[in-house]
Amino acid sequence: MRPGHPRLGRIICVPSASITSRVAAAIAAVVTICTGIISFTVSEHQKQLEAQKATAQAELATQKAAADAKLQQLKDENDARLQQLRTGSDMILEVVRTYNPDQAATNLQFLVDAGLVPMTAPRLASYLRNRPPGTGKFLPPPGNQPPINPPRSR
Repeated sequence: MRPGHPRLGRIICVPSASITSRVAAAIAAVVTICTGIISFTVSEHQKQLEAQKATAQAELATQKAAADAKLQQLKDENDARLQQLRTGSDMILEVVRTYNPDQAATNLQFLVDAGLVPMTAPRLASYLRNRPPGTGKFLPPPGNQPPINPPRSR
């Protein structure tokens, strides 16, 4: 009789090669299944991230389009305001081309009363109210300007 475990008696447990290979195969199968589950989970998470990214890019594109439209609107409004100021400035320059400051003031008052210079009307009205008669700004008409250095008489 061979010595063994007191309760087992003579039975000695020695795993055979076939049992070891079966256990190894089972472990490999479990690892393969776990790897597949992990791969599937990562793949699904990646799909969700891609969908979120696409949504965020679409929102960003929409916001950019709205900002571009607002910027263009502001640019158009500023261009129109600038053109209105230029036109008003040109009209003011034309009506003050006289040698008479009172006539220039009358012409400026016409522009204000007609609403042709709405952006500068308050300042022009204030200027006209505070201007003493016979004084004020005026320019000589084109072509009637005296020479800068008139010839001297001998």
